[in-house]
Amino acid sequence: MKMLNLSFGLLLLAGTALAADDLETTFQSLQSAETGNDTAQIKKLAVSVCALAHDIIVAPEPESSVDKAVWPARVEYAKSVQEHAEYALYVAALKAPPAVGVDLFTTLEQVNSKSKYLDQGYGTYLSDVNQSGGATKAAALAEKALVNFPNNEDLLDAVMESALTKRQNDRALVYAKKLIVVSEGTKRAAYISRGHLVAGLMEAQKNLFADADKDLRAALPSLHAGDASYAAALFYLGLSDYQLGKETQNRALIQQALKYSEDCSKISGPYSQQAYTNALLMKKELAH
Repeated sequence: MKMLNLSFGLLLLAGTALAADDLETTFQSLQSAETGNDTAQIKKLAVSVCALAHDIIVAPEPESSVDKAVWPARVEYAKSVQEHAEYALYVAALKAPPAVGVDLFTTLEQVNSKSKYLDQGYGTYLSDVNQSGGATKAAALAEKALVNFPNNEDLLDAVMESALTKRQNDRALVYAKKLIVVSEGTKRAAYISRGHLVAGLMEAQKNLFADADKDLRAALPSLHAGDASYAAALFYLGLSDYQLGKETQNRALIQQALKYSEDCSKISGPYSQQAYTNALLMKKELAH
């Protein structure tokens, strides 16, 4: 049977039997392309399989009693074949260099913007876009994709980091809090820590010192001593605990704030001088 030249649009078929035959033939060709790791053919044939499967899935139920008997099984088969085609695009994208990976993931998005394999692959997809198209494009992609996958950690992290870069503090805080909740469910420690850090930094700058203390303390153990994030956490912990200590007349909390500030002052960077000054003020406070 002659291979059909398909696009993303609907294909007009002569009948359900013809559609099923074409789907089976194209699907077998796709499997051969997968075996041979032929990326170009995988892309082409996966698109064809999805278009053919879609036509069967959305077609009206046949009137013939004979056709009605096999219709449910035919639709279920079309769904399973479409899912396999989406998986083929996903696997090929994971193996491909960034520019090719972006093309394959984009194709998968066009085939089914709600595919579970997109949900699984957005971490790689965003990385590929970042490498080949830049952080701005990756952030825009994540923003759009969140509509379909609001609990995807890779997307939440990307949008949070973009808001942080743009100094959209309220927005960064919203996404940081959601990232914490979602990541605690999946136990992805890196995202949990990053969410707590960003949330704590934003809260401290909004004078939400109790919340900042809680989040920054949660983030601190997983940060690398001496790096910029660690210094930022120490600085704002010192600031937050000092303010909390003054408000509650808790000298032990001010003593903790002093320790955080002194530790921060020893780390070369943008916080060191101010942390040193803050530590001097805290010492004077404790001396009275």
